[in-house]
Amino acid sequence: MAAVFLRRLRGWRFVLFNAVLGLAHIVVLFNAGSYIALLPHVSGDLGGVLPSFLTWAQTDFMVGLALGFPLARYLSGRIGDYRLLIGAFLVYSIASYLCGASETLSQFLPARIAQGIAGGITLPIAQSMLLNEYPKRLKAVALSVWGLFSITPFTIGMPVGGYLAYLFGWRSLFYLDFVLTMIIVGTLGALLYGRGFRRRYGRFDLTGFLLLLILLLGMQTFLNMGNDFDWLDSPLLQTIAVVLLIALPCFIIWELGERHPTLDLRLSKDIPLWKESRVKVKLIGEAFEAVRGRFGARKHGLERHGLEDDGGLLPGEKAGRSSGGGAGFGSRETEQPVAVNVLG
Repeated sequence: MAAVFLRRLRGWRFVLFNAVLGLAHIVVLFNAGSYIALLPHVSGDLGGVLPSFLTWAQTDFMVGLALGFPLARYLSGRIGDYRLLIGAFLVYSIASYLCGASETLSQFLPARIAQGIAGGITLPIAQSMLLNEYPKRLKAVALSVWGLFSITPFTIGMPVGGYLAYLFGWRSLFYLDFVLTMIIVGTLGALLYGRGFRRRYGRFDLTGFLLLLILLLGMQTFLNMGNDFDWLDSPLLQTIAVVLLIALPCFIIWELGERHPTLDLRLSKDIPLWKESRVKVKLIGEAFEAVRGRFGARKHGLERHGLEDDGGLLPGEKAGRSSGGGAGFGSRETEQPVAVNVLG
């Protein structure tokens, strides 16, 4: 069947499309916050590993999200946003099921990284597809809706994740992700079936991507294992440090000379960006000076009237200081006990 370029969705299809993309966005970001509440449960169930080891799955999931962005830009031009989003959610659902079925950390960690990469691909693609369904005059509304979908999972992630783990076990979160993503795949496939795309042939910076992969995963592994393996006293961490020291300058030199880089470092030379940063630093400095000047004026006023700065003491503490006969800090004088007639 030939691909066609359909018009924007209307009516209940448009509402359903917004709801499904919002649910998809929440499902991906929900894993970032809710997993923190699952750490004690996961560490006690995956072969008795230390709780600190299970933070690797959280940080590597976030690294996977970052690695998904450059892949999304390239693959969307090759196969289209609609097909890429469906495929990424299929991978996400399979990775979620593998996370829930894992019995050891060596099984859980790769599935968690795959889940992060697939989720990172869906984030920019879903936002782009949502914005394309709105007319130009309603783009601000679309961004507001997307912002609401972005804030919600971080707000409810930890309490809901902890509640699910307490009632049904930590694996229920990943099995729930599997079910929800399959529903998302089916609904999006029905709404957007047959929609075409304009193919874009762009060069993928494979070398830059591999160097970025080494830097992100290597740095995160170094930080994850440092406390547990005595940092540079560990031969493994020494090897990782050497690889990072070699990979970093190679990555910078390669990306600066690449026409289509994975990470465009030339944006750091943007003059308005640096100018805006200097303005923000200047405003922060002025605010600090204003606060310091206000406290200095307050102290000067108290000294002028022969008063002492109470230093923010409570009224009872000030009364206790005044009843001490003016004894200052470090004085050898002791306060006399006060007899209270409790019998009237």
